[in-house]
Order: sequence, then structure tokens, then C-alpha cells
Amino acid sequence: MKPGTSTRTFAAFVERNGLQLIEFQKHRDRIDILDRVDVAGDYLSLSDAAEALSKVLRDMGAGDSRLWMTLRGLGSSHHILVLPQAKPELLQPVVTREMQRLYPDLENPIVGFVSGEPLDRRARSRPDVGTPPQEVLAAAIPHAAMDSLIEILGRDRVELQHVTVLPRVLQRLYAEHPSPDAPSVVVIMLRSGPLFGFFFDKQMRLVVEPPAERDTDSIAPEFVIEQLERGNLYLRQQFRGAQISRLLLSAEPAEYGPLSRAVEDGMGLIVERFAAQIGPSAAVAAMGAVLDSQDGEGLNLFPLGETKKKTAERTTRRVAIVAAVMLILISWWWAGNGVAAVTGWKSRISTLTTALNRRASPLQPLREVSDKRRETLQELAAIQRVGDERAKLQRLFDGLSLASQSGVSITRFTARRDPSGWNATVSGSASSYSASAAVGSVHRFYRELPVFLGSSSITLDSLRWSDPSADGAPTTISFDMRFVAPPIPTDSTAATGGTQ
Repeated sequence: MKPGTSTRTFAAFVERNGLQLIEFQKHRDRIDILDRVDVAGDYLSLSDAAEALSKVLRDMGAGDSRLWMTLRGLGSSHHILVLPQAKPELLQPVVTREMQRLYPDLENPIVGFVSGEPLDRRARSRPDVGTPPQEVLAAAIPHAAMDSLIEILGRDRVELQHVTVLPRVLQRLYAEHPSPDAPSVVVIMLRSGPLFGFFFDKQMRLVVEPPAERDTDSIAPEFVIEQLERGNLYLRQQFRGAQISRLLLSAEPAEYGPLSRAVEDGMGLIVERFAAQIGPSAAVAAMGAVLDSQDGEGLNLFPLGETKKKTAERTTRRVAIVAAVMLILISWWWAGNGVAAVTGWKSRISTLTTALNRRASPLQPLREVSDKRRETLQELAAIQRVGDERAKLQRLFDGLSLASQSGVSITRFTARRDPSGWNATVSGSASSYSASAAVGSVHRFYRELPVFLGSSSITLDSLRWSDPSADGAPTTISFDMRFVAPPIPTDSTAATGGTQ
């Protein structure tokens, strides 16, 4: 292709009895048809048709171009399968197996399919019995035939974009037709005979491709009406009495008039032109491949082709892989920097520690003096505590001397050391010929002892007195007291310790 020139684009419909090649140009909101070439032939295989197509492209000077193709026959096959609803990747092996079972001659096939809406033929509401199945339009072609097609077109640098089958073209164009809800039949008249597609509830339910019984250049209206009645019977049986009410017909002008009048008169159907804006029936079949490729869910038998959905999935996977690699690299970089930083700080700390130890060596004698002073202070504090305890105990004994001054005799004394101080218990008695005098002695001792000790926690646990056995005998009052000797102030402690 010369620099500055745009790639030419073509659409082709290939069948046993000939081919139609259309050159077109895409614009933002339309497709312009630039040229049409119609070639009659008798092709026994897809390779023969590819050679003829390649010759036409060469004659048009169409090297370095792109091609969309619709196939009918020539090794390709199609079928509507009823399968459970599942993801496409799960259905792929099932569809492949079913197509090989239906068409035993398929060897190493390339299989494509498109899924329809769920199929529910129940006539009335009833409890849910599971998910309804779906209808799948499947197509297949031997891998060897496709390889031959790619090789032959590749000689002239023709890049294949999309390969589909004729029923998919009818299905795709019907979705664009006004009022797709009405039960309808689409008939496309071609060299190799007509193709019938029966639609109900927006879905293609039946494809009829009868063998031509005579010269296909002149199809009798009676033959077409017979096929329409057979398809109508199928819809009535399968979909609760549904009947077609409309015929969408794509045919040459010479065929359209007689055929449409015969169907209107014989069956009472409304007849409309199908895809009239594209042109004759062969052009409709060719351009249908272009429309199918614009749909992200098209049926493409070209093994290297990708739908928009698959392209998006592949792009997403690539982005995810790149993101994962970038994340790993960032993690390695971060971990490497972290290890380097830790190693650097460890080396710096080691250097500072060595420098500190070197500078601290002259201070070692001072450290020994400091340790000795600390030990001396600890020993002095221990001696001071012992002296304080002795002073407390001495002060406690001095307090007991008040007993003789108060006229009280001490009969028992106990002292116990705990964190709060010395806990003491004193038992004694006071005797007098006067009971009031004996009570007064105990009272003076009880009152003066806490004053001397500087403690307010003195408790009189018991007070007992005995009855005199004879007149004139003294009265004896016994008592039990307990108290806590409080800490002694520092100056008092020093003075007491000095006295001892």
C-alpha cells in the first residue's frame, strides 16, 4: 500500500453457485457502497471459491485490503441448539461436541456460536422447576478449509476480518428491522436457493434451507408457500399456537413482485422488503457480515479474529499483568530501600557507640569514685534506718514509764514491727481503795501515753474491775490497750539516737 492511501474495505458473500463482492467505505454515521461485482460460478470447495475471489480482488487492484465474508455451504454448517444457560467458555466444548455429532464429516472444526434469550414454552404459570434452557445458533467449518482460505487471500495481502454464516446475517439484520416483536419469517432469495428464517418473540426459532428441486433462477411461488406453511406448523406446535403474520422478503426485482402477491393472496401475510436500503439479496448477505462484526457478540469463524468483548478482556488482562509487575517492582524497591536504611542506621549507631566508648575511657576513674560514693550513701542510709528503729523502740519504752507516774502497773507488753511502725499491745491494772481513784489512774495513762508518743491511734480494748471480797479491800481495774508508735521526726531521731 502506498504511503498516504487508505486501506480499501470489501464485503463478500460466497456460495456454491457464485459470489458477490462489494467495496464499501465506513463513515461515522453511515456506510457507503462504492462498487459491486457479481460473479457466477460452480465451486466445489471453499478453496475454489477463494481462488475466484482472489482473482476478482486482483482485477480490482485491491491488494493490501480488508475483507468481511459471509459463507453459505462450501464446508460450513450451522444449527440451532437448545442448551442450558451457562457462560460461553463452559458452552464452547458442548457446542463443539454437538456440532461434530450432527455433522460427522467435520474434522478439527472451528466452532462459533451466539446465545439467545431463555426459551420457555410453558403455557401457564406453575411452580419454578429450574432455569429454562436457551437457544444457541452455532456454526462450524473445518480448520483445513479456513487455513486454505487465509493462505489464498494472503497471497494478495488481503486481511480477513470476519467470517460468518448466512443464518447469522438474517438474525442480525432482523434485530435492526422495525417491529421485531411480531411473529415473522425472513426469506432471502439467492442463486443456490432460498433461505427461510422463522422468528418468534424476537428470536430466530427455525432455519429452513430446502434443496432446490429445479432451476433456482426461477423459484415457483408454490414452492415458497409450501415451505412457509411447514415453518408455520412448527411454530404452532412449539410455541402455543403462534403463527407468522409477516413476510420479510429479500429478492431481485423480477422475483419480488410475483412472489409477494402470491404469498399475500395464498396465506394472507403482510409482505415487506427486507434490508431494502442495502440492495439485492446477495448484497444483503455480504454486508450482513460487516454489521455482525460491529456487534461485540457476533459469530466469527475466523480463528484470528476477536470480538470487542474479547479484545477488552485481553486488554484488561494485560493491564492487570503490567500493574502486578509494577507493584512487585515497587515492593522490591521499597524493601531494598528499607534494608539499606536499616543497614545505614545500624552502621551509624555502631560508629557512635565506638566513639562514645573511646571518649568515655578518661572518665573511668571518676565513674569508680561515683560508684564508691553511691555504695557509701546506701550503707549510711541503712545505718540511719537501724538507728531510727532503735529510737522508736526506745521512745516506746519511755512511754511505758508513764504507768508508774499514773499509778498503773504493766502486766503484759508486746510489740510487732510492720510497715506502719511498731504495733504495741499493753495490759495492766490500777488498784485503789477508791474505785474512782483506780479509774482515774487508768484514764491518766490512757490520755498521757498518746501525747508522749505523738500518736492518735490508741484504742482501749477492754476495761475490767473486780468486786472487793471484803470491806476495806482495794478495788483493782484491769485494762487492755493497743496503739501504733508513729515515725519520729529527723531531729528528734537524731537527738534520741545521740542520747543512746
